[in-house]
Amino acid sequence: MKPISRSILSALALCSLLLLSACRAGSSKAKVTYDYPVTLTEAQLLAQPNLLGGIYAAYPGAPKDSLTPAPAGYEAFYVSNYNRHGSRYQPNDSRYVNTLKRLQDGHQRGVLTEYGESLIPRIQLLCDSCLGHGGQLSSVGVEQLVGIGARMGRNFREVFAQTMPGNKERRKFVSARSSVVPRCGASMRAFCAGLESTYFDCFPVLEPNAVVKTDSADMAYIAFDSPEMKALSSKEASWQQDYARFKVQNVNCNRFIQAIFKDATGIDTLNMVIDLYWLVVGMQDVDVPGCDLSDVFTPEELLQCYQCVNYRMYICNANCPRSNNIPAQSASTLLRNIIESADAAIATDTIAAHLRFGHDSNLLRLLAAMHIHNAVNSESDPSKYWQAWQEYTLSPMAANVQLIFYRPSTLSLPSDATEGSNLSNLSNPSNLSEPSPFLVRILLNEHETLLDADLKPTDGCFYRWSDLRSFWSKQIVDNGADGVGTENIQ
Repeated sequence: MKPISRSILSALALCSLLLLSACRAGSSKAKVTYDYPVTLTEAQLLAQPNLLGGIYAAYPGAPKDSLTPAPAGYEAFYVSNYNRHGSRYQPNDSRYVNTLKRLQDGHQRGVLTEYGESLIPRIQLLCDSCLGHGGQLSSVGVEQLVGIGARMGRNFREVFAQTMPGNKERRKFVSARSSVVPRCGASMRAFCAGLESTYFDCFPVLEPNAVVKTDSADMAYIAFDSPEMKALSSKEASWQQDYARFKVQNVNCNRFIQAIFKDATGIDTLNMVIDLYWLVVGMQDVDVPGCDLSDVFTPEELLQCYQCVNYRMYICNANCPRSNNIPAQSASTLLRNIIESADAAIATDTIAAHLRFGHDSNLLRLLAAMHIHNAVNSESDPSKYWQAWQEYTLSPMAANVQLIFYRPSTLSLPSDATEGSNLSNLSNPSNLSEPSPFLVRILLNEHETLLDADLKPTDGCFYRWSDLRSFWSKQIVDNGADGVGTENIQ
């Protein structure tokens, strides 16, 4: 995939901003709900087959709900986020190549049905468009991140318009960091283009007071696997045998195979079904004109495949009893970075935002560590995993969690550090007055949400930072962080 030029990103940003502004204008009176994400029923899922892509579900776009006004006398002054990369191609070329080869072999042996033959030109078209782009951000993903960045800039304009204490000619710092995996860096740049697009009427927010950087040193928190997490997600983990049996027992290949093959002798039917499942649900993440695979599976068959994907994701990234809280604990380095970065922003008053761009697994584990609503649901019955924990609402492509910090508009804080300072030494929360003057709004995928915890917001959806900080600090463990990021990113 060719690099996306700054001019194209700017054009995308402007178009997205105009469209999104129009959408927001029509929803200003929408009712705000704090129970996002909601749990969908089987009937609701079957009616929305794209969601059955799980982590391949494309970002749903701008929320219809308007944001709750800040409490009287409060202003937003700092944003902290973690953003999954946007929609991408398949992790590598094998799913494309293997599927096409199986069909071509069937054609040569004369065992394909008429419908099976009709799949060959469609899969060939998909391969022609996608081969060689394995793991890369797609044009769909670029638009998602541009839109999210533009909406953040518009919704919290006052944050990015802030100037340094004592220097009204200089904006506060914006720190953007990404995983070293290229699609994350591309997502970060697209997001920043969208954010910058909201400032066409004044000097750019990201120059010169931004550090937009991809550095392997940041992988220790952006995409970290603890030693326990590596063991849990390995092919030798004890749950893997049960998972293999679950796939065989729960994916009915009969109708699908009979529709494609007159004689399926020698075909690895389960792997063919799973490979084609990924291609079908991944169509929403790429732009391939003229290629329609929506007739390959019935919604019920997609649900069967999704249940298998969800099984693995739930064990490795959530609060499954079998996981012994390992996924949430693996997010300790990331949660610690979020807390310490917020302390720095409060203590110095020189930082507008800390923006992070990474991966679905790390975001899901972070949501579990934070106790975000419906991210910590516990279920022991594998047949019910998919009903208890639904990752398409938590971490679709371009998923994000945003923490918006507020303070009384009359509060003035000292400036005694720069963006490059040691974050752990910048703030002593015990010095803050009680009750804490700082409030935090939590957004998941740009929807206001609450925690599943014995911790109540002080006003609507606004929590005291001192309460959140105390609760989240208790979730952090020493997980053997050695500066090495995850080894199994796909």
